Amino acid sequence: MIANYPTLTGSRLTWVNALPWALPAAAAVGAIAAGSRSVGAASAVDRAETAPTRTT
Repeated sequence: MIANYPTLTGSRLTWVNALPWALPAAAAVGAIAAGSRSVGAASAVDRAETAPTRTT
């Protein structure tokens, strides 16, 4: 379907014909961002649990 997208849309505009590739690209960027965010959040939790506490 992606190979025939220009025929399906009837468009000769490059940005219109590039739209099918935008969805996988957006999914990849979202997966990378979510993965890096969860790694950062986990390390913050680990730091909080191992931080020295002061008792008086």
